Amino acid sequence: MTRVTISKDLLNKFSKLEEIAGDKLEEKLSSIAKFGIQISPIDTGAYVESFAIYPRGSRQSRGRKSDGRRKLLISEKQDKKEKEKARIGAASESIKSEIISSGGAVISNQSPHSSDVENEHAVFARMKTRFA
Repeated sequence: MTRVTISKDLLNKFSKLEEIAGDKLEEKLSSIAKFGIQISPIDTGAYVESFAIYPRGSRQSRGRKSDGRRKLLISEKQDKKEKEKARIGAASESIKSEIISSGGAVISNQSPHSSDVENEHAVFARMKTRFA
C-alpha cells in the first residue's frame, strides 16, 4: 500500500499563505481605489463619495448626487479625499474574504456625473494605466 500523509503543519502553512495572499490582494485593491479618489476632481464631494469596492458578481453600487450641495472650499477638498480614502480602505478590509471567494472585486463610481468626470479627467483610465 502506498499513501501520502498531509500533516496539520502543512495545512496550517497553506492557510497562512491564503491569509497573506488575501491581505496583499485587499491592500492592492484598496491602493487602486485610493489612488482614484486622490486624483479625482472635487467640487461638492459627491464624486469621491461615490467610489465603491465590492466582490465580483455583487450588484452593489454607490452613487451620490451633487444636487443642492455647496461647493467645497479649497481647504476642505483634501480633507474630503482623506475621509473617503479611509472609508474605502475600511470597506475593502471588511469584504476581503468575499473578494477572495468571488474571484475578484469591482471598483466603481456610480455618481450621476461619473461619465462627465471620466471624459474630462480620465480617472478610471489613469487607474488602469497605473495598476495594470
